[in-house]
Amino acid sequence: QTKNVVRLIARQFARSDWSGPDSQGCQMIEERLRLQGWSQERRVVLVRKRIKDSVARQSKRVNGQLQLALADMQVLDADILWE
Repeated sequence: QTKNVVRLIARQFARSDWSGPDSQGCQMIEERLRLQGWSQERRVVLVRKRIKDSVARQSKRVNGQLQLALADMQVLDADILWE
């Protein structure tokens, strides 16, 4: 993703006019975007879905062994996570 696309996504998450969740829990919003090298603006539709469970973080220990940290519901309830 280019920095302008990342900026666009960050700006959209601050908006409060996302659509209501559909049957799968997805919310949508649309915006216009013109990137460098494009001859015209294009319609961009962002779709987000809240992550409610099954979140894990993979890391490596000093000895090279993989470690998996699972987030518990207390962590997930404290922060809203989106995919």
